[in-house]
Amino acid sequence: MKYRDTTDPATFRLLVPLITEQTRPRELERAARLRFHIVGLYHSLVGAEWSSRGREESDFFHYIHFACSGRARIRHRETRLELLPGQAYWLMGNTPVVREPADRYEAYVLKFRCESASGADLLLDWPGRAPRVLGAWDRKIWESLWRDPARGTHACLALQGWLRVWLAQGFPDLDDIIAKHHEQFAAFSPVLAALEERLGADLRVSALARVHGTTPHAFSMAFERSVGLSPKAYLNRRLNQEACDLLLNTPQRVKEVARALRFSDEFYFSRFFTKMNGVNPSAYRRLFSPGDSATR
Repeated sequence: MKYRDTTDPATFRLLVPLITEQTRPRELERAARLRFHIVGLYHSLVGAEWSSRGREESDFFHYIHFACSGRARIRHRETRLELLPGQAYWLMGNTPVVREPADRYEAYVLKFRCESASGADLLLDWPGRAPRVLGAWDRKIWESLWRDPARGTHACLALQGWLRVWLAQGFPDLDDIIAKHHEQFAAFSPVLAALEERLGADLRVSALARVHGTTPHAFSMAFERSVGLSPKAYLNRRLNQEACDLLLNTPQRVKEVARALRFSDEFYFSRFFTKMNGVNPSAYRRLFSPGDSATR
């Protein structure tokens, strides 16, 4: 049977355009390009061991804490934030904080990236990044999704949806943030495409400079001036992200991950990974993927 549109055209004359591809093309494109890469949702029950012992610590992922019970505190610069039961908090990546548990603290913790393009996190280098209060969450409603294996897709869709809502509600200057981010990377689109295609430990800044059509020095100066970090630092960040993904989402052994990312040997990869993450690859896998112990 062939289908056709049988809707009375008079119906459409009653529609008042608010947001369409004609009136908001750039905004719709920006929203469509944003991608939340969820690494995992974890349950955490901690005490004094959660403390950073007065040190500022961070990594290259974002975390949302769904505080359940107990209390904990984080300090960012001169601001101290209490993590209270029933509230959700966005702890941004690349944002050093001091962790100060007050007593036994229970939370669900969502670990993710917020990308405008593959590997290009929208907020990791945003100057205004800081821990944020997202508001109340209903533990019973959320746990009904998380604890039912048959509703796994529902839970993942709900998390993706709420991440978008929280981004829209929590960042009133979102248009400016996205516009600035795109402006930073616009001149380097061919370079970033080449980086993603050739990503590996043997990729050199000089090869990216050739794609850009300048000398390595000129390319490095232009990239750092625009993006805010050197090409080498950006390359290492992407390499680390890919390593984390492979360790958590594939059964490959550490030496196989090293080979896949074209490190000269497993020990060089381990040193690189430990410097970037504070723990070696095997320990990282145990921390965030405990069910995969057979693949370590």
